[in-house]
Amino acid sequence: MRLIGLAVVLTLSLCLAPLAGEALQAGKVYRIGLFHVGLDHVPPSLDGLRKGLKALGYDVPASSIPKISTVFDGSNIRLDWRNLADERAARQTAKDFVRDRVDLIVAFENQAVRAAQAATAEGPVFFLHVSVAEDVRRTPGLTLKPVHFYGDQWLLFTEQWDPKSPWADRRVRLAVNHAIDRQAINQSVTLGFSRITGSIIPQDFDFYWPAPPYAYDPRKAKQLLAEAGYKQGFDAGELWTDAGFAEQTEAVANYLAAVGLRTRIRTLERAAYFSQLREKKLRPLVYVASAAYGNAATRLDSFVAAGGLYAYGSYPDIEGLIQEQTVERDRKRREATLHRIQQLMYERAMFAPIWDIAVLTGYGPRVAEPGLGLIGSYLFSAPYEDVRLKGR
Repeated sequence: MRLIGLAVVLTLSLCLAPLAGEALQAGKVYRIGLFHVGLDHVPPSLDGLRKGLKALGYDVPASSIPKISTVFDGSNIRLDWRNLADERAARQTAKDFVRDRVDLIVAFENQAVRAAQAATAEGPVFFLHVSVAEDVRRTPGLTLKPVHFYGDQWLLFTEQWDPKSPWADRRVRLAVNHAIDRQAINQSVTLGFSRITGSIIPQDFDFYWPAPPYAYDPRKAKQLLAEAGYKQGFDAGELWTDAGFAEQTEAVANYLAAVGLRTRIRTLERAAYFSQLREKKLRPLVYVASAAYGNAATRLDSFVAAGGLYAYGSYPDIEGLIQEQTVERDRKRREATLHRIQQLMYERAMFAPIWDIAVLTGYGPRVAEPGLGLIGSYLFSAPYEDVRLKGR
């Protein structure tokens, strides 16, 4: 069997590997215990997990997911979902799942993960939050596996084409780039496994130009702001982000505040985030990520070209080059044109690239081959034919 249509970040496909790796047995009801600490919301990835199971052939009910605990019963699967108040309740829940011998335990967020780790050293515990990676690395029997994919993230200046906006001044945009300590964020959030970049184009894409990362230099950032007439900094307005990017967005906001750029973080659920980004409603700053496949030209088409799906504006000379490369048949000349476009983007500080993020995944002692990284620049566990569990 093969998992399709599961567009959820981190390790959901690996969660399903033990179930995907065996044929559905007639009459058997597979049991999954899922739990989360935090009564205020339901993890968005829970719905993705249900869709992934449905794609594998499991009869997952389509009812809505309540914030309180519930059980979803299908003809061949039972999902025991529990949303808990605190870690103490999570520890008891993890023990209950182990006692009941569920086929799979899925823990969302740090407290649930710690409870699952304490309850079992044998079962396939899979976790969905990068900040527990240090615990995984220290825990005997668990293996930390960073996975690289086309996961570039950057800060978008949506008002750089408005002459009345401070973001129209290249010095202000350049100040933002020098204000951010990308390597410190990398070490804090992904244990240094992400790749720092100076571009919104993935390093493995065809026609990529290796833009040098902007150096962390807060003194230079303040100097640039002073030259632009903002010696004391200014109220930079709202910084919009997807809920899944909140941790790194908060770090970016802190670095901006340190040089005098005061922002207010606004977090949106993913569907609303991309809808409003597409409709050009998010201003003046947006933390953006894209894991779309393609090459440099396709990434430019979405985020740089006039009329691009997520482009808030364009520059005439860059747009001319974009149109030129679309009809160029000679590969070398097209590559030179695409490189020139990327150089202009870099020189104008159109974006504040952060990193090509590494996803930190983990697997337990029962997994012989998780299938992570077997396909280059692919986030999930694949191909499923190669995913293997150890014999009991």
